[in-house]
Amino acid sequence: MWRINDIWAKDFMAFGEVSYNFKNKCYVVIGQNSSNSGQRSNGSGKSSFIDIIAVGLLGYSLTGRNVKNCIRWNCEASSFTAGVHLV
Repeated sequence: MWRINDIWAKDFMAFGEVSYNFKNKCYVVIGQNSSNSGQRSNGSGKSSFIDIIAVGLLGYSLTGRNVKNCIRWNCEASSFTAGVHLV
């Protein structure tokens, strides 16, 4: 059975650059709110993190956005990199 070993991305949605190595465990994605104290975890990059996996494995975003719109927000970049390594 395949499992995700690590993911990486550059200039992808909320991330300038990110890489994460998964251990052989179960994970829950949570985040700290970055802008509004009235909300618990809005805008922290949870959906962006999950979309790195989706785009890397499936070639499309689970949030419904066009892949060309996954380029880092408020950035001059014209492309992004996203990948998933399976073992």
